[in-house]
Order: sequence, then structure tokens, then C-alpha cells
Amino acid sequence: MLAILVAQAAEPQARLNRAEYERRVLGAWLGQIAGTILGWPFEGKVAGVKPVFEFERPYSFAPVDDDYYYEIVALRAFEKHGPGLTVEQLGEQWKQDQAGSWGSSEQARLALERGVKAPDTGHPRHNRWFHTIGAQFSADIYGMLAPGRINLAGELARRYGHVNGYAEGADGAVFIAGMVSEAFLETDSKKIVRRAARLIHPESNYRRALDQMIRRAEAGAA
Repeated sequence: MLAILVAQAAEPQARLNRAEYERRVLGAWLGQIAGTILGWPFEGKVAGVKPVFEFERPYSFAPVDDDYYYEIVALRAFEKHGPGLTVEQLGEQWKQDQAGSWGSSEQARLALERGVKAPDTGHPRHNRWFHTIGAQFSADIYGMLAPGRINLAGELARRYGHVNGYAEGADGAVFIAGMVSEAFLETDSKKIVRRAARLIHPESNYRRALDQMIRRAEAGAA
């Protein structure tokens, strides 16, 4: 499937052999799962900084969590329908797996149960939380599917992100997928952030927020 997706885009192809690609994808999955679990003790609490070096308890498996579960649903849909997967088919997979536990993702699930089809499930008409982070934390997989193909990663994230987000919500998905894609070839985190930010229209509120934080970081204020 990956080879077909890569062939469909005009960007220069990433030079990764299969073994290296699989190693990096495994790292991407393990990284986000580990980061999620390490962050659980602080979820819902006021902002602060605290070094964390180990899990609160040992894990022999990854517990179900919405920070990576939606990507597994997308993977199931790709395995079922191939690279021609439509947004509506992805929505049906969400419905089958009862994906959507809170926020815009919950609103998408409820809309699916009412008979609304994706991508309308993420539209403001049917989803009052369309602008929030649901699509953003569902998008890592699209960067993994387009290694070093940042434009393709952004395109996939915007298309499929409309299951549970629009506007700023979809912009967040594009940004995350773009960073994951770019990280297959680039090791400079600052370059990765800047390049992924350029995937988003300069007049977007999300892009303006990113540009503001980049400027603050460059000035040493963040």
C-alpha cells in the first residue's frame, strides 16, 4: 500500500529500504504510545514542568487509548479497502469499531450513528467541536504512510481528518502528519516544525498561532 501511495505523488521519493522504513514506523508507534502513557498522570491538570523518566507501573501491552486508537481504526480501513480508501469508508470503519470517546471524535461517532456520512461527520453542521484537537491526534499514521513526502502526508491528513474535524481541526492534522513525514529524512526539529507549518495557509488561525510560537522561540521567549 505504501508503495502505491508514494507513486501517486510528484514529490521526490524518500530513499528508505524496507527494513529501515519498518524500524522507523515501529519507533513512531512506540514513541507516541510511550508518550501517551507517560503523560497520563498529568492529563487534565494545570500546566507545569516535571521530568518523567519511567512509567508509574510496568506494562506488557499498550492499553486502549484514543491518542492512538483512531490510527489503528484507519489502519484497519486501509487494510480492508487499500490505498483507494474513501473518507466515507473510513467513517464506516469508525462506526463499526465504535470509535469516538470524547470531543469532536465523540460528535463524529454520534453523527455516524444518526446516519450522517463522513466527511460530513466532521463538518461544523454536524460537529460542534470541529475546530478542536480530535483530528490532530489522529493524524500520525498519515505521516508514516508518506515518509519524506510532506505534501502527500498533509493531503492525506486533511482528507481523512474530515471524519472528525474541519478548519483549524484539520489544520492540526496536517501539521502533525507533516512533521512525522519530514522526520523520516530530517533530524533538525526546528526545520521539521517550520516546514510542516508551511503546509497550512498563512491566514489560518492555526498557522498564525504556530508562527507566533516560532517567533517567540527564535527570540528565546518560549
